[in-house]
Amino acid sequence: MNKEAMVVSIFLISFGIPFVVAPLVKALSQRLARGGQSSGSRDDARLAAIERNVDVIALEIEKLSESQRFLTKLLADREERAKVLPQEHSR
Repeated sequence: MNKEAMVVSIFLISFGIPFVVAPLVKALSQRLARGGQSSGSRDDARLAAIERNVDVIALEIEKLSESQRFLTKLLADREERAKVLPQEHSR
């Protein structure tokens, strides 16, 4: 993995995780503060929405990963072809 790809990956992870983990931690801490009692369907709906959002985020991260793998492979193939092909001489 080249430096640019690593920097982008670290950036996405470091700024993406708080947006996923913070709402889950907040919901869990509120539930623990209430003594584990749920307020019924409202909490269930909120948790279902959080689950859907987490699934959407996971899919988007997978798409980014796939794109990164593709571009890395493309650049590696390009470098290898440049080594194999003879260099053109300028006149």
